[in-house]
Amino acid sequence: MEALAKDIEAHKGNRNNITEVSMDFSAAFTAGVMESFPKASIIYDKFHFSQFLGNAMNETRILEVKNNAFLKGSKYLWLKNPETLSDEKKTKLAELKISNRGLAEAYQMKENFKEFYEKETKEQAELFLQYWCEWVMSSDIEPMKKVVKTVKAHWQ
Repeated sequence: MEALAKDIEAHKGNRNNITEVSMDFSAAFTAGVMESFPKASIIYDKFHFSQFLGNAMNETRILEVKNNAFLKGSKYLWLKNPETLSDEKKTKLAELKISNRGLAEAYQMKENFKEFYEKETKEQAELFLQYWCEWVMSSDIEPMKKVVKTVKAHWQ
């Protein structure tokens, strides 16, 4: 990040004019942005967060498949956007949800998080995030709890 800041300045720019940086959850990049671009707000982008939630969803599925052979081969049903599933796949997903309540709850957490991006104000977004984090932490779904820990670590 410091090399980037110096390059900006070498081309007659000002690092203090950088007010927003969109990135993933990398601790190194976060520290670098905070140090090299002191006026910048860090925005953790939707793509990386969705990927992070998807990984937690899949980790939950992997843990559950050990106890429920019916879940084998269902990975992409849990990870795809439900609007893009065929009617046949929607039916299969509904059957899987009935057979495994824990995985169904993790799926609902993943899907409900999409509402965060629809909030119109910072206050609405923070209130939603607080509720969502409390919901997840009250569950027994450890991979999703890891997501909450990361959210809280990057709350700013």
